[in-house]
Amino acid sequence: MARPLLLVEDNEDDIFFMEHAMKKAGIDNPLAIAKDGREAIELLERALGGNLSDIPVPRLIFLDLKLPRVPGLDVLKWIRGNPRLKTVPVLVLTASKQDQDVEAAYNLGANSFFTKPANTDTLVEMMRVIKDYWLTHCVPPPICITE
Repeated sequence: MARPLLLVEDNEDDIFFMEHAMKKAGIDNPLAIAKDGREAIELLERALGGNLSDIPVPRLIFLDLKLPRVPGLDVLKWIRGNPRLKTVPVLVLTASKQDQDVEAAYNLGANSFFTKPANTDTLVEMMRVIKDYWLTHCVPPPICITE
């Protein structure tokens, strides 16, 4: 079974459209959802529980930046600071187009930065590109469950 993808997103509409776009793009990985930064960190901590965990380490993470409780950049910093997660691809998917957010995300180790598209067709095309590159052609790094 394919490893899940993690979507860190607080907007219910964006979650709905993302699920729809992934399905239309043919992405069949299970999708875990964290609705704020704290929930994302807690879910990832559970995934690091090794064989005792009921949640596998995600194949890749879609991360919004404007999140309640713990902002997306702080989540990204936490992920990259964890030796067992530092190679998991993190794709920032946010409404922000600010240069400072783009620069900060890449400086903290984001693998890609996407601006949320204004329509569903463009989101579906974006998901097809992500599927082709990240889930089909890109060889994922091994995930180290124990230190």
